[in-house]
Amino acid sequence: MSDIILHTDQLSKTFVQSTAAAVHQVSLQVTQGEVLALTGPSGAGKTTLLRLLAGLMLPDQGTVYYKDELVNEYAEELVPGHPDIHLVFQDFKLFPNHTVAENINYQLRYYDQATQQQRTEELLQIFHLQAFAKKYPRELSGGQQQRVALAKALSAEPEILLLDEPFSQIDGILKQEIKQALKQLVNRYNTTLVFVTHDTQDALSFTDKVALIQGGQLIQTASPEDMYHKPTNQFVARFFGLCNVFNSQLLPKGFIKNNDADQTVCIRPEQLKVTKAKKAHLSGQVIQQQFMGNHYLLQVQSNDGLSLWVYSLAPFKPSTTIHLSITDWWTLPNEPLVKKK
Repeated sequence: MSDIILHTDQLSKTFVQSTAAAVHQVSLQVTQGEVLALTGPSGAGKTTLLRLLAGLMLPDQGTVYYKDELVNEYAEELVPGHPDIHLVFQDFKLFPNHTVAENINYQLRYYDQATQQQRTEELLQIFHLQAFAKKYPRELSGGQQQRVALAKALSAEPEILLLDEPFSQIDGILKQEIKQALKQLVNRYNTTLVFVTHDTQDALSFTDKVALIQGGQLIQTASPEDMYHKPTNQFVARFFGLCNVFNSQLLPKGFIKNNDADQTVCIRPEQLKVTKAKKAHLSGQVIQQQFMGNHYLLQVQSNDGLSLWVYSLAPFKPSTTIHLSITDWWTLPNEPLVKKK
């Protein structure tokens, strides 16, 4: 990765109507060309942080720098916001009296006609909007408007693109195609992309780095793989999917080393495999199963009293006894065991 293009230092923001900080002492670094997801529960401060990064809001404390330039000051301009940082809001802010093609073309109005036409047609194709080129935003669905907003934002090839829930109204196969197209575009133009999402699958599958925010604080920043497989605490582990959390003393004897004794253990459902009795680390009865499409989710009550979530390719009726092997696991800081809400 190249140099740091955007960084914050101890960034904080509290609104008058609230006693708790929306953003509290967040220090974050984003490198040129990186795709970063800001994720966390509703009300965690993700969108507030995005507005601070764009220079649309003045922080109470701390700084935001674009390269070596202080972004904070742009919040006090007549038209707030740094000119090289483009933020796409959830309400899209499309021009209602302009067609789809005209909305996309707007950022290109100072280019020559050939460039305008080529770039507009390219973006219409990439975002599957050719059939809607002459329609107005009011004639489009929410998902179609969202795609227009993405195309419009990318038309002028911004240095930094900030997106607030960019895939929230796009579903299924089209969503995957749009994500792939967007990733190709930011790679082609070396655009730095920071986006807010509540969807952990988008955060893990689409990014170079993930930042998890809770209560306005940055809890962990890591690669998608490390965020999923090396969470720093139970909250992080559970936020990114089902995780069987229990004390390591409940693992089979001889399974753990002495220095791992009395630790909090986390095992993902895919790290438990249905196997033969002689190869098993755990055995138990199926309590319930859910069909998930390409696999089944089993709830298993082990003979040692553990309640476990297990992925299986085959269905098992309730009360069936099954045997499980543990393929991987990791320890978490010793904190009170909590259940996912």
